[in-house]
Amino acid sequence: MNNIKKVINFGVSENQSKEEQSKVQLTNLFLIVMFGAVPFYFITFYIIDISILKKSWGFLFPLFIYPVGMVFSYKGEIILARHFLMIGFISGIFYFLLFLGDGVGVEMFFFVVIALSYLIKPQDSPYFSYIYLVICVLLLIIGYQDWSSFTIEIDSSIRTMLSVVMAPMAVILLFFMIKFFNDEINNHISEIDHQKQQLETLNEELNHFAYIASHNLNEPIRTMDSFIDIIKEEYHNPDDEAINIYFSFIQQSSERMHSMIDSLLAYSKLGQVTDFRRVDIYQMIELVEQDLGKLIEENKVNIHKTHLQKIECMPLELRQVFQNLISNAIKFQHPNVKPIIEISQQEHATHWRFCISDNGIGIKENKLKEVFQMFTKIHRSTEYNGSGIGLAFCKKIVELHYGKIWIESVLDKGSKVYFTISKELKNPAIENNK
Repeated sequence: MNNIKKVINFGVSENQSKEEQSKVQLTNLFLIVMFGAVPFYFITFYIIDISILKKSWGFLFPLFIYPVGMVFSYKGEIILARHFLMIGFISGIFYFLLFLGDGVGVEMFFFVVIALSYLIKPQDSPYFSYIYLVICVLLLIIGYQDWSSFTIEIDSSIRTMLSVVMAPMAVILLFFMIKFFNDEINNHISEIDHQKQQLETLNEELNHFAYIASHNLNEPIRTMDSFIDIIKEEYHNPDDEAINIYFSFIQQSSERMHSMIDSLLAYSKLGQVTDFRRVDIYQMIELVEQDLGKLIEENKVNIHKTHLQKIECMPLELRQVFQNLISNAIKFQHPNVKPIIEISQQEHATHWRFCISDNGIGIKENKLKEVFQMFTKIHRSTEYNGSGIGLAFCKKIVELHYGKIWIESVLDKGSKVYFTISKELKNPAIENNK
């Protein structure tokens, strides 16, 4: 038994993926099974009728093919081993079909071959199974032609016995393939479940860390603010401009730190509750414009909305996405240029696609992949204020809607932010609001 296991593991290496290792093992297993099947059929022919055995010399060909396949597998030539397995299998079936004729059940093995070619096909050879599918179909057509001069005459009783012998072999081979396929599925499911559990645990730990860190960081900053206020009162000197500037810098830095911590805390809470509801996007944008009313009025912003419809989403979170993107479009703008923002919505088969475009300063192409990273600022903070977490916020919220977000931008001409929202967002809240 140990020797069989060694042969089954011929050609298996640690560098291979688990899927590839399983395919190599299945190839070796079939080489062993088919090599053992040849003498089995010779013994069967001998028991049934010795005259059949005398004319079955052509079936010896696979007997030499399968060991060669094992040798190639042992040497690590897995592709060649697979081809020798398929050639030996097909040649034996085709010879049987010519030798015994139709009606014995030999042709059912062609379907086994087709299934096997799919299961053991190499990852870097996508046409492997198609090649053998075509070969099997052609040989099946050829085998059903008139080969009466080659086919031996067999009594109906013997033909029935041969059919009984053929069927179990096909069932056994199919069993091995189904078992292999089922084991692969179960292994993948177990692996995915394990990874999912690890990710959920890691996500919980990260969220807990962010929550604790946010609270613990806020306390010393509040203490620092209190002492700064005391120092300002005790050493307040209206005539000392330098001191006042320094205090102003300290206060601004403290406010930015508070903002970053609050943003981090809010980010860690995203996704804890997923309440999808049907909302009107046009009305949502109207509310965002009200929230940003002062900023819009001061910068004389023109906002154009087209084709906005009702969708299922998390209203508060999606509203935050629009607010972040619109405020960014206003913030990152050329001096003395009136911001023009266009918001559009397109329906696709599986999702909604939104676009927020502006005529702002744009983003360098080599920075586009960085913009959604936490605390990333692609523009100088001295010119543009921000925590560097807004787009990371948007990305996480969009992903909670099973969507994607990306940016297309031309430096000095403007940007287009695209994001998608899946149509397959189902929970009781949606059904109640339809």
